[in-house]
Amino acid sequence: MEADYIREVGRTNLKWSTKKPTTPYGCTVWRGICNRSNIFQDRIRYNVKKGTTIKFWEEAWLFEKPIALLCPNLYSSTRSQNSLVSEIGSMVDERANWNLNLSRRIDGDTIDGFAFLMNALDSLVLDLEEDDEYFWKESKSKVFTVASCYDNLTKQVVPPRRWEQRDMNPRSKEVWNLLPAAITRSIWLERNGRVFENKETPVDKVIISIKELVFYWISASKNFENCWNPTKGKS
Repeated sequence: MEADYIREVGRTNLKWSTKKPTTPYGCTVWRGICNRSNIFQDRIRYNVKKGTTIKFWEEAWLFEKPIALLCPNLYSSTRSQNSLVSEIGSMVDERANWNLNLSRRIDGDTIDGFAFLMNALDSLVLDLEEDDEYFWKESKSKVFTVASCYDNLTKQVVPPRRWEQRDMNPRSKEVWNLLPAAITRSIWLERNGRVFENKETPVDKVIISIKELVFYWISASKNFENCWNPTKGKS
């Protein structure tokens, strides 16, 4: 039932999301961060204990997505859109009691969403002695690291299958493995030049900068040391 219901529900905008800057200057970096905030939020797993720090509707603690996205009709019907889990749920005789604080009678699709949600909440128990927990999904330790975030993002932006090549010699393989990082860095620098300095580099020169960057990185590699000095190692 849960899987079927989730597939039927589309994404909507959450009211709690940070407002994106609208001014044409002075907020470029922050605007970029806001535009990509979902990349971070989607990789956090919430483990409710007391429920005093996790938003009931707007954070993904019960399902893989926030309840507000899965039950949009219920979300629009409640008076408590920004409430924490502890403000919606309470423990009564060792059972959790949930008050969704709906502002009107529900019908149609809203009833389906209500039944879906209450079924999922039925066996949930709040632990009033323990603090809520947050986990980073993309690392084995469940702790956020820059490396795990970078690895996850590069797998999406640059699919590994596009860069895998068989039967490469060590030199070719080293160059090929450096290309994604060189392309990313060169595009990032070009983006900064266009945004902050109003300077635009021709595409052919950007390509040259990518090659130069790879050349610079491999210049200290043992696989290439004889390339720079052909006489080295000869008697």
